[in-house]
Amino acid sequence: MNVFACTLLASTLLMSYFGASRSAIDDEYGYADKIDFISIEPIKHSLYTSRITVKYSFSKKPKSISSLSIRIINSQYVRGKQIYLGSSNVQTYTVIYDYPQTYSNLSREDTFKFELMGDYSDTVEIASKIYSPTTMYINNVNETYESPENIAIYRRGEEVAYYSEKFVFTNLYKEFVLCKYWGIDLSGIYFNYVAPKYFPLTYENARLIIEGRQGAFEKLGSEMATPNWRKLSLSLSKDEKTGKYLFHPETQLYVNPITLDMSTYPIDNYIETKYLFFPRPIEDIETYVIRFMVDNLGANNNQFSYQFSVSISTNLYGNCNDSSYCLSTEEAVPDLELGTIITH
Repeated sequence: MNVFACTLLASTLLMSYFGASRSAIDDEYGYADKIDFISIEPIKHSLYTSRITVKYSFSKKPKSISSLSIRIINSQYVRGKQIYLGSSNVQTYTVIYDYPQTYSNLSREDTFKFELMGDYSDTVEIASKIYSPTTMYINNVNETYESPENIAIYRRGEEVAYYSEKFVFTNLYKEFVLCKYWGIDLSGIYFNYVAPKYFPLTYENARLIIEGRQGAFEKLGSEMATPNWRKLSLSLSKDEKTGKYLFHPETQLYVNPITLDMSTYPIDNYIETKYLFFPRPIEDIETYVIRFMVDNLGANNNQFSYQFSVSISTNLYGNCNDSSYCLSTEEAVPDLELGTIITH
C-alpha cells in the first residue's frame, strides 16, 4: 500500500464525445474529390455501438448533391447490407455514425464498404476488428493499459492501418493523510490517452463515490442505496496544452468556509470551490473511501475504477478561531494571530 502522508492531494493526483473543432480537423481534408479519412471502432457486443467517422471533400463546391453509402459485408450478407446513406452539397463533409452492431456477430469478420457518389466517385473497403474490453483497476501508483491494434484508420493515399488505444495513469496513490487542510482538487486526477490523431475519447457515467461518516456529505450529489454513500456526477475534458484528460464535477461545488460543509447547490454564506472538502472529524481520525469510476471508456468500452482512502484528524483545519488552518473569503478576512488562511 502506498501511503502519501501530509499531502494536499491537489498537486499529486491525477465525452461525452470529444469532437475536434472544424479548424482542428481541416488538415484531414484533401480537397481531391475523394474520401479523405475513415475511422472505425472495433466491433462489439450487440448492447453497444461502434463509432464510424468519414470525411470527404471536393476541390470546389459541387454543383449537384453527393451521397455517401456505407455497406457491411460478411458471411451472412455476402453482397453487402446498406447501413447508412446520406447526402450533402457542401465542399467538406464529416459523417459520424454510431453503428448498432445489428448485422454483426463477434464470431465472424465484417468488411465495411464506403461509396462516394455524385459528380465524383470513390470506393474504400475496410475490414473491421473485434473489441477487447477490460476493467482498469488501479492497483499501483503508475498503471498503463493498452488494447490490441483494433482501431481501423484510413487516410487518402495510404493503406488501411490498425492502432491500439492506451491509457496511462500516474501518481495514483492508494492512501492519503491530510495534515494541512482537508481538501482535494478533483481536477488534479488525470490520465493520458494515446490513440490515432483526432480519434475521440468516448465514455459514459463518470462518477465519484464517497463512502464515509453518516451525514457528512448530505448536500453533495445524490444519495445511493448503500448507507453513507454519496454519488457525484463527473465529466471528462481534455487540457489542450498538456493533452491530459481531467475529471471535474458536472455542477459547481460550494463550501461553508467555517464548517467545511459541502453542497452542489448555492446556499447563503457558502462560497464556490473546485475542491472537495471533508468535514471536521468527530473522532481523532476519520477515514473516507473515494472511488473514481467510468463506464465504457474508449473504443473498447473499458471500465475504469480508482479507489483510495483519505484520512483526516481533529483540530488541523476549520474555524479560524481555534484551528491551525482555515478558509476565508476576500470579503471577510479575519484579523487573527492564530491560523493560516487558505484561499479557495
